[in-house]
Amino acid sequence: MATRVMIDISTLRNLSNPADINRLLLDAVALERTIDADLEALLCSSSQVDTALASLKSDTTDALQVAKTEAAQLRSSTADTAALADKVSSKVRALDAAQSRVRSTLSRIEVVVDRSKAVEGVQSALERDDLEAAAGCVARFLEIEDEEKNHRLATGGDLVSSDKLVTVSSGVAEQEAAQVAAMVEWKGKVEKAVRARTAAAVAAKDHAAVARYAGLYGPLRMQSEGVEVITNYLRGLLSERAQVDYDALVDGFAAGAKADYVETLTNLFRDVAAAI
Repeated sequence: MATRVMIDISTLRNLSNPADINRLLLDAVALERTIDADLEALLCSSSQVDTALASLKSDTTDALQVAKTEAAQLRSSTADTAALADKVSSKVRALDAAQSRVRSTLSRIEVVVDRSKAVEGVQSALERDDLEAAAGCVARFLEIEDEEKNHRLATGGDLVSSDKLVTVSSGVAEQEAAQVAAMVEWKGKVEKAVRARTAAAVAAKDHAAVARYAGLYGPLRMQSEGVEVITNYLRGLLSERAQVDYDALVDGFAAGAKADYVETLTNLFRDVAAAI
């Protein structure tokens, strides 16, 4: 494109010399030719621009169509993946539920085994006259029942009372019910034996034996009865020893001997301390 020389209008208005007018006229003619040439060039290039625009439109349409197709494929793939994820999630939930049931079943089996050991242990201990071991097995069984009760309460399980000993869930297995019934029976036998041995020890004033058998009331959940037994024993023992000291003091008076009150009180306090 040629360089254009622009003509100033204010210059034209001030022209007075014919030579200058002629020179400017020639410049105007040259400028007109230059503009015509530029216009011709622009008109020639317009067809190229139209062709480029048409090509660009075609390419853009193809690209958009490809993008649309790929987007549709991606959407389909995403939908398939989402469906697969839902199926996997469902399977995982089902597997987790099954695993929870298995754990619960194994836990129940373990409880049944522990109960069975406790029942067999009580029976074996009574056969060899080992009341401490028998009371320990009863205590273990009761601990298992307490743990089961707390578990059922925490998980909202149903509870049914069992004759003064345990609580058993509704629908409990026949084996569990049989174990509970057996332990109720064996616990009664252990309680009876402990009471009989304690009474014999109290009658014989065997302090070591009384302390030994009184210690079995706790594991058998008979704490109140055990406290009453040991309290009555110690009260009777102190009363009897105090009566002996008192009789000795009275006999000393009758014989004209000097009464030793200090020794009598010392013996009483010593007996109280020993009982405690």
